[in-house]
Amino acid sequence: MKKILTNIFATTGFSLILLAVIAVFFGVQWLLLITLFQVLLANVLIHLSLFIRQKWELQSVFLAAVTDIVIINGIVFLLSAVFSWNVGNWVLLLIGLMVYLISCLLDLFYLNQEAHEINLLIRRRHR
Repeated sequence: MKKILTNIFATTGFSLILLAVIAVFFGVQWLLLITLFQVLLANVLIHLSLFIRQKWELQSVFLAAVTDIVIINGIVFLLSAVFSWNVGNWVLLLIGLMVYLISCLLDLFYLNQEAHEINLLIRRRHR
């Protein structure tokens, strides 16, 4: 649960940075405070959906990646309709892909950290 919460807040932070960069690109002067909570909700839904999808244990890595991307972009496009986000589809697609990439990088970070901890425990045991 701690890992999911950390991932949610980390991707929310990265999503807000990406959103700010896109806003600067389009010349937006300010973002509404409600946008923070909308992005947080989107990331909560995305990570809970990915957690449920991981329970399926798909055999093909490619199929799992495509399924994850479809889930993420589906949530982003659905919430854009619900919250009336006035951006182009390519921006929503870019945000979805960036959230997927950030999620993959966070998983790699945790995997590396767990491997390091396991190696430390093995070294301690052999002393």
